[in-house]
Amino acid sequence: WNNVSSEWEWTLLDTEGVMVFHGSSKDALTAMSSYQELYVNALGCFSFVYSGKDVHFRLSEENADGDETDSHFVIGSLLNRGLLVGGVCVDNICNWKPNLTPISDDRSGIINRRNIDAVHVFVDISGSEVLVNRDSPQYHAACWVLHEDPMRTMPTDASFVQRYALASLYFATMGERWFERYSFLSGHHECEWGILRDNKNTYGVSYCDEQYRITAMDLSRNNLNGSIPKEFGRLLRLIQLNFWSNQLSGPIPDELFDA
Repeated sequence: WNNVSSEWEWTLLDTEGVMVFHGSSKDALTAMSSYQELYVNALGCFSFVYSGKDVHFRLSEENADGDETDSHFVIGSLLNRGLLVGGVCVDNICNWKPNLTPISDDRSGIINRRNIDAVHVFVDISGSEVLVNRDSPQYHAACWVLHEDPMRTMPTDASFVQRYALASLYFATMGERWFERYSFLSGHHECEWGILRDNKNTYGVSYCDEQYRITAMDLSRNNLNGSIPKEFGRLLRLIQLNFWSNQLSGPIPDELFDA
């Protein structure tokens, strides 16, 4: 529900990133209502992608008897955000280190086109050898984008490569030990993976251009440990970067200079 004058939109995506349902303020305006309600048989794991500044979305899950088993209350922003919902969503599935095999989640043996295309992108960026190593930062980043990212982006989306690049950096520099996580690996749009401090400087992802491509980042004094992965160089519009006062080692990837 929302202010009638607000613009908002939501999409329900299946495991292949295909739109199952969609709603928007335009639809609600046609129906002369600021409220939309939808019932879905949520036997799968769906991605609920939503946007709309200060618009409220409420999702509830019910069992066969109609009893509520779970509830989510989220507030939209100008950029897309995502939330995984449904009866078979598995938390922290990448902790099990699953094979990056392009098979659908319903175990039917049906090939998942999104996974196939995604793996091709990962291999093109990182190479196959590093992705086979289930302890590598690239494997963990790819697994997160494939299975855990609530946005469930498609390989053709600009956000897909940006989120993979940022996730690779997170895992390569022990992101779980960062002083501040800056919403990394969250369902927020990656341009929102930052925090404004003292009404002056934004840390984490600092700026994006009008096409929502990352142009500036500040991860200074944040306890980054490790080396910068070459995948980080796929942030092609990055022009400002601050890694000052961290525990980074190794060479600066050539790909970063080509960005």
